[in-house]
Amino acid sequence: MALKETFKGLLWGQLGRPSGLGGRIIGRLMTSSNASAHDLILECAAVEANDRVLEIGFGGGALAEKALATAAGVTVRGVDPSEVMVKIARDRLDGAIREGSAELELGDVSSLPYADENFEKALSVHSIYFWEDPVASLAEVQRVLVPGGLFIVTIDPTEQMQGMTTKLTGSDRWSEDALIGLLEYCGLVETESTFEGGLVCAWGRASSGDF
Repeated sequence: MALKETFKGLLWGQLGRPSGLGGRIIGRLMTSSNASAHDLILECAAVEANDRVLEIGFGGGALAEKALATAAGVTVRGVDPSEVMVKIARDRLDGAIREGSAELELGDVSSLPYADENFEKALSVHSIYFWEDPVASLAEVQRVLVPGGLFIVTIDPTEQMQGMTTKLTGSDRWSEDALIGLLEYCGLVETESTFEGGLVCAWGRASSGDF
């Protein structure tokens, strides 16, 4: 039992912050397995021409690549805490980075390196479980969103995943209702969610004072 729990902890660490050769393998597997989540979150985000998009935990860069192709003039900025993933994603989006439409940085959601009111959309696929302080981090996300800007997040609410995330994070926020409750608690408004393909996609807007 102790060995099994140790393995789960090591796997969780690699999922949250891939490192070394094992991290490169995990990262590439995540890129492939998250394709449906990327499609779902972009559908919910409804990215428009000239939107400035922030991705938190961009992994291998596949979602950023898709976001850039959704509409004219879209720009993507992102942070990820894994040096391995930053390297993979930068290689993938090398052309967009050289053109200035993408910037991918090593960083953490708790301290975003961006000015206030800088993005129309903020996206996060399967990374919120790993945020050390989701409440404080959501305040940071709202800081960089324009008034009325949209934060969209996906989670895997399956019983197996929920049990693992709850045990390893000490939080039971990873069901659809609990996630919506978290967004509302943190001050996001016009919150909604959808359950599709075994995934939850939830979203809310940064308050502008006009709602």
